[in-house]
Amino acid sequence: MAEIWLRTNRRALLLGMILPAVLIVVGLLVALGHVIDNATWGRIVGWAIVGGGLLMWILIAIQMRFPRLAYADNRVLVYVQSGEPIGVPVELVECFFLGSGTGQLPGSDGNSLAVRNLMIRIAEKAIDYQQREVKAALGRWEGGYVTIHGAWCEPLTLEVVQRLNARLAEAQRARREVPER
Repeated sequence: MAEIWLRTNRRALLLGMILPAVLIVVGLLVALGHVIDNATWGRIVGWAIVGGGLLMWILIAIQMRFPRLAYADNRVLVYVQSGEPIGVPVELVECFFLGSGTGQLPGSDGNSLAVRNLMIRIAEKAIDYQQREVKAALGRWEGGYVTIHGAWCEPLTLEVVQRLNARLAEAQRARREVPER
């Protein structure tokens, strides 16, 4: 069982569940004949809309279960791609710090909003972990730095980063105390 270090942005995902819920309701109204009376094609389309909305809703619900960072088996698990997380040996993670970047949604003036990002520094000696292909919407991984976009994780504060660094230090200390098998 992985220990969650940084959660996903549940508020954004809950907001994203509104459209699928609306599709399910509209699809049910059409499928049950409340919108189009006794039309077979209308019922088929209605059930298709219900199925599509339900599928979207389930996919978003599944995303809520995944954190952005976790720790298990002496690895920091970084969830910045579809599928399995990328596991970085804890001794190769140097630190966490706040960074900034532009958001994916424009602000009221049309310019991109500034967003806090979480940066992870990977040791230079970890050649295999300097560059990785990740989902661009979730972050970047290049030059030994991992960027987790702040819009897709729990709110990033100095306290959160301090907590992450403290937990990293504890995990690294515990790793050094346990001899290699």
